[in-house]
Amino acid sequence: MESQPADELLRDDLTGLPNGVLLRDRLRLALVRRRRPRDDSLAVLSVDLDGMTDFNRRFGRGAGDALLQAAAVRLSELVRAGDTVARAEDDEFVMVCEELSGEEEALVVAERVIEGFDHPLRVGDDEVAVSVSVGLVVVAGGELEPDRVLGEAHRAMLRARGEGPGRFDA
Repeated sequence: MESQPADELLRDDLTGLPNGVLLRDRLRLALVRRRRPRDDSLAVLSVDLDGMTDFNRRFGRGAGDALLQAAAVRLSELVRAGDTVARAEDDEFVMVCEELSGEEEALVVAERVIEGFDHPLRVGDDEVAVSVSVGLVVVAGGELEPDRVLGEAHRAMLRARGEGPGRFDA
C-alpha cells in the first residue's frame, strides 16, 4: 500500500481546500494566539449552500460536486491570503478570518460572503444561481476550544438558514 503525502491527508478530495482536521488545527492555533492580549478579533463563519439537497436531486451528484468546487473557488476569492477556507462537510464550509479590527469588520466579512453569491457560479458551461446561509462567531479573547467555536458558528448558520436563503446570523 502506497502512503499519501501528509498534505493530501489534510485536504478535501473534491475541493482541494483544507479538510476538517486541518481546519481544527488552524483554528486551534488561532485561538491560542487569542490568549495573548491583542487589539484584534477572530471571526469564524459557517457557510452553507442553500438548496443543495434539491440541486443534487434535480441535476445529480456530479453537477452537485461541480457546484461545490465552484463555491470553494468563490469563497477563497472572498478572503485575504492568510485566512482559511475549509470544507467542513457536505455543502458546509468554514472560514477563519484573523486580525480583524472587531465585530464591525467581522459583520462586513459576513455581508461580503452573502453578496459574493449575488452573481451566479460558473459550473461547466452553465451559470448557476445559489445563495448561502452564514453563521458568524467573533472571538476577541478567552480560552475556547475549536469544536465549541465551530458548534456556535454552525448553530448561527442554522438560525440564518431558518430565516430564509441568503442571510447571516451572529
